[in-house]
Amino acid sequence: MRVLKDPLVLFIAIGAAIFAAYSFSPSAAKFEAERRIAIDAPTQEWLYGNFTKQFRREPTRLEMAALIQSHIDQEIKYREALAMGLDEEDSIVRRRMMQKFDFLFGDAAAESVPEDDALKDWYEANPDEFSVPATLSFKHIWFSPDSRGSDVEADAAAALAALRAGEPARGDPFPF
Repeated sequence: MRVLKDPLVLFIAIGAAIFAAYSFSPSAAKFEAERRIAIDAPTQEWLYGNFTKQFRREPTRLEMAALIQSHIDQEIKYREALAMGLDEEDSIVRRRMMQKFDFLFGDAAAESVPEDDALKDWYEANPDEFSVPATLSFKHIWFSPDSRGSDVEADAAAALAALRAGEPARGDPFPF
């Protein structure tokens, strides 16, 4: 009786009861199943086949063990990356998934090309999606007062008139 009143014994008994209850709960089995990485026969055959195609020979036992370990490491890293949300808002992941979709479903999307009238209607209804924002550009033309002397202003005015007329204009080499 005295042993049952000892706080350490009570603590261990309660801990064991909680552990036992959790071990038999459905959530523990689900958690364990989610963590399990199965290297079944089809996975081994897939690894074996890829190695054979790539190296044109059968893998040795050590190479096969390394392939399996590498597959396990990749699966662990993949699951952790998903858990961390590294796949969200990533343009590279997005592009790769689109490539895989195109590979798997191929020309299925190409078969459903809309008619020209439907495209024209869409274009007219959504002009903002197809407009290019206005841009500005400039070209710096230097007229050196050292080399042109008193003609520098007249030469600059003549170049400006030529540019406005759509003709090319040349200045002096920029000193820097």
